[in-house]
Amino acid sequence: MRDCETPLPLLRKWLRDYPDVYQLLDSCATVKTSGRLSWPDYCPLPINAAYTYLHQGRRNPDAVRLAAELTACWAWRRSRILYDVDDDMAHVLLKRAGGMADSDIIPFDQLTRLPGRCIYVKAHHPELPGVDGFFAWIDYDVNRNSTELRVQWLATNMEHTVPQVLRIGPGWAVKKCVDETFGHLAGIADLDFRTAPGMDAITHILLGTVQILLYIVSDGADIAPAPGRKHAGNIPGDPNSVGNVNTVDLQYVGARVGAVIRSSRAKKGYEDPPKGGTLHE
Repeated sequence: MRDCETPLPLLRKWLRDYPDVYQLLDSCATVKTSGRLSWPDYCPLPINAAYTYLHQGRRNPDAVRLAAELTACWAWRRSRILYDVDDDMAHVLLKRAGGMADSDIIPFDQLTRLPGRCIYVKAHHPELPGVDGFFAWIDYDVNRNSTELRVQWLATNMEHTVPQVLRIGPGWAVKKCVDETFGHLAGIADLDFRTAPGMDAITHILLGTVQILLYIVSDGADIAPAPGRKHAGNIPGDPNSVGNVNTVDLQYVGARVGAVIRSSRAKKGYEDPPKGGTLHE
């Protein structure tokens, strides 16, 4: 995998525009260690920190829009985990979102144990042309005591992102997660997103990412590390560096299962469901 096929160009873009940004957010994260503020361990750093930096420190008029992207870049710089999902495997997992019922429980405990607390998933979505994959992490709003799954889709040029968010909680079903999310957004924008055109499609896309994430954290998932990556996961010691592709912890997802799917398609004319790992329908 080449450097330009990872999120590293986006991380460097932020560093060019704001040379002190990663070091400053590193300092923000130590606030939890000092006991001055507290948030759950599954959250790398609340998005409010990036928003405060952009809005108050830099007077950036797009602080609301950019805070999630900045948080994703900062958190992924520290985890450096990239899951490259086989295209056929991704297709099957994304399709499973359509079979989710409103009453299905979204497993809170599983989503809040993402490796490294922030990952990048290289998965091509058939409904999102020009998109390479997405960052995923869990955010915590210290003011509202709420937990959110954050998804930040990254364009294939590795320079532009689009956010999605889903509020989650222990024992919450799909409908409650969606209602809580849209209810919160309506309070901010004074608009009922639940009745806006295209919301069903947007929700379907987001639930597809949930299926992929749940597969990644499931027992027995078809995941294998890329060979020969001795420096994978090494965080750059220099706060003004994002490292290089050799330090990215590349993991292949569904290579074996994808081959089975293609073989089944060729022989039988249909896709067998993935095996290995607990899938959620």
